Amino acid sequence: MYKLVAVVISVFFLASCTQKDIAEDISFNIAEIEENVPFGAIYKINKKESESAILRMSDDKLLFGVQDRTTRDFSFYWTGLDLDIEKTKSLAVSEEVGNKADELYLGIEGYKELGVVNDKTIETIGLFNFSGVYFDLFNNNLSENFRGTVELENGKQQAIFKSKDNSVESNVLITWGKDGEIEKRTVIKDILWDLKAECDSIGVFGEYTYMFSNETKKMYQLTSEAKLVETYDLSEYFTNGNIDQNGQFIYQQELGKCIFSVYEKDSGVHYFDVGINQIKPWDFSDPIYQDKYAVLNSAIIDLGNSKESIIYLDSNKVFDSGGMGFSENGDLYFLSNRNLSQEKPKKEKLYTRYLVKVDQDKLKSFLEVNKER
Repeated sequence: MYKLVAVVISVFFLASCTQKDIAEDISFNIAEIEENVPFGAIYKINKKESESAILRMSDDKLLFGVQDRTTRDFSFYWTGLDLDIEKTKSLAVSEEVGNKADELYLGIEGYKELGVVNDKTIETIGLFNFSGVYFDLFNNNLSENFRGTVELENGKQQAIFKSKDNSVESNVLITWGKDGEIEKRTVIKDILWDLKAECDSIGVFGEYTYMFSNETKKMYQLTSEAKLVETYDLSEYFTNGNIDQNGQFIYQQELGKCIFSVYEKDSGVHYFDVGINQIKPWDFSDPIYQDKYAVLNSAIIDLGNSKESIIYLDSNKVFDSGGMGFSENGDLYFLSNRNLSQEKPKKEKLYTRYLVKVDQDKLKSFLEVNKER
């Protein structure tokens, strides 16, 4: 049996996008599969067969991005943990963006954003934030140089850009207003007061924005108006300082913690506890972090286990890379192309998706059984 939660798409077209007809009578349904699920719950995501789905989570809200892969039409649905639809929006991208034949798809950007990506050039042509605002990179000639983005507490959006030649002058911070229009462009070196510093990673925690420079090994704390507050030198925590990949900021809602993760060549991944007045290495031995987890892209980080901190769900058994997240009480939500209520779940049709919820008290055993080995 299925317990249906249904909504009829209310169509809104976002600024800088061309309107297209999207059938108003198409329903997006989330149906709970009422069978014995020992680890939590499973829901079928009902939509057109030609539609793909992706998931983002923030502050106990779920955002589903749904795309009709035969068109350039995108729909977005916000729910609470009860999976009742609270808001919907739709976006139609003009055929004048890129080449008419270019295929576009939704991808994960930042901590909670979605990107509209050109499959041919692998460039992000636009950003869609958790609040439902679209930011047009293509028509502002920013697609090629996009590096990362964050949504601020005040509803504005910031993003960093850097050209392929990595010139200091090309490393800029752009701030958008809540209307999706650019408000300000500032060269990073003028913000950080450091000629050697570049912004390779950006995150937000509370009222502050944080930037990390691979070159200086420093973390820079800024106000929402991009005014420098404090600089933290993290170089003593690295072995050789060979950092050629951008780090990432993670927000762990259950603990109310911000974590910075960065990979050092020949040394491994470093994790930092990012506080308002202090940044220090993450203490995996702290008892409060036992059986606590966080999401990093398609991986799960065990915050109380330094020996096996990175866990990947087995894509051949349970997982689809369409996004996942944790609720405030520690429940895990992710998308799967298999009905995990079945004894031997099989991969289903191309865009078939299930929403899987794993209860916090069942999570450790679930991960042990279903992790990639």
